[in-house]
Amino acid sequence: MSGGRETVLSSLRRALGVTGDDTVRRAGVAARLEGAGGPSLALGRLSGDAAVQAFVTRAQGLSASVEHVAEIEGLGSAAARVIRRLGLPPRVVMASDPLLLRGMSGFAVQGIATRSGAAEAADSVGVNVAAAAVAETGVVMMTSRPETPTSLNLLPELWICAVPRSRIVGSYEEALALLRRDYGLRLPRAVNFIGGPSRTGDIEEILQLGAHGPKTVHLVIIDAL
Repeated sequence: MSGGRETVLSSLRRALGVTGDDTVRRAGVAARLEGAGGPSLALGRLSGDAAVQAFVTRAQGLSASVEHVAEIEGLGSAAARVIRRLGLPPRVVMASDPLLLRGMSGFAVQGIATRSGAAEAADSVGVNVAAAAVAETGVVMMTSRPETPTSLNLLPELWICAVPRSRIVGSYEEALALLRRDYGLRLPRAVNFIGGPSRTGDIEEILQLGAHGPKTVHLVIIDAL
């Protein structure tokens, strides 16, 4: 934790007369999060195949392309097809997430050079893995951590995102529940919900894709995961 943040939190604890190790208060917060609720859309109550189909439909409505592959090893073939279609160089920068590392052989078979790490200005294709996907809106939830740098899904011209089928949920509440289950109290430094390519209508009110991020977003649902 940074010194400035710890100073602020310490001041708040002193003012409240509590400590950071108060197990009773932590349990109370966890209970409130577990029981948090509110209005929900009908789509947010979907699960299983219905949630997957709703997610695909809404993601496509946000100008993302979507395809299914059976196993993570098929991600390389999916990437090769979209890279060839767009005429981009056959090289990608990818997350060092264990899931993607399992699928690297598929990229080698397709003749795609791979590098793990953060994206740089010269990188035209970034590959990352979603922490969750939300059926009610068609967005994916991305977390920022050393293995999955945020630059991968914000900087390259083409962003390819692997989406485990089991991680497609109905609502944002379910996506955030997955986040809490995965990380506990040590949440990632940033969480982004991304829906399709970046866009703006500021220029003469004409919609432009890729204004401040990827021009193309390709979501690859991994059915076996």
